[in-house]
Amino acid sequence: MNTLRGILASLFLAVNTALWCIPLFTVGIVRFLLPIASVKRLLSSAMDLVIDGWVGGNRVMNAVLRLQRFDLTWQVSEPLSLDKRYLVLSNHQSWADIIILQNTFRGILPPLKFFTKAQLIWIPLLGVAMWFLGFPYVRRGGAGDREAMAQSCAGFKNHPVSVLNFLEGTRFTTAKHEKFAGPYKHLLPPKTGGLAFVLGELGEQIDQVIDVSITYPGSSPSFWQFLSGQCPRSSVHIESLSVPVAATGRALTQSELDLLNNWTHTRWQAKDAWLESARDRRQLEQDPPGHQQKI
Repeated sequence: MNTLRGILASLFLAVNTALWCIPLFTVGIVRFLLPIASVKRLLSSAMDLVIDGWVGGNRVMNAVLRLQRFDLTWQVSEPLSLDKRYLVLSNHQSWADIIILQNTFRGILPPLKFFTKAQLIWIPLLGVAMWFLGFPYVRRGGAGDREAMAQSCAGFKNHPVSVLNFLEGTRFTTAKHEKFAGPYKHLLPPKTGGLAFVLGELGEQIDQVIDVSITYPGSSPSFWQFLSGQCPRSSVHIESLSVPVAATGRALTQSELDLLNNWTHTRWQAKDAWLESARDRRQLEQDPPGHQQKI
């Protein structure tokens, strides 16, 4: 049954992506060729509607095939809006994280845009689609990274957006956790370089920071395990925060960088504590008080 579900989900994902790429590429080419700023902004909004349609299709896939249930907890100080700009921070364990985030925030936040590896541009259809949509491609220290991020941030200033940043810089694994030897039990040490750049370019225009913590029962699923329904549940905690450092069009000062690093460390401690408590809750559900395991 899991294999059949995985095949159906993979086919649906491929067809859904191909269908939505037709209007996306059409609008993207027109936007690329036209030099009129007002028209470019209008077409950018149209392209965001395409993202919304693609994510909506994936949401239907998740519901029909019963791939996963998202247990959501919200700690939000004010209503979220499609007309504002947000910085979304999240831990990262699996490719499934992106689908979970997109499903969670569809119709609540503007479409998510995130920094991605330059190699992913070669993924059929999806790579070019992300390029059209203004996702900054980075090479992890390459000479053109700052220019690519600056160009993307310039585009983000023109319409509502949610900039997603996985601060760990890579997916969490036990091997990486042992290698980096950070002070956190369930997280890799955060890398604040990209975060500092975004806050330097957009800080004063960002309305809120949305901090997301994601955890799975047992080990984090591979993308195939997610598509085949082998990880039927995830827990997601969403918290809204004020922007820690605000600037626009300039690099952060050293004192601002120190403040940002301290803020990030405090957030990571809180996130690590939530992930630990979520693991304890799952263990309690599996082994309730009075339960005796048979030997």
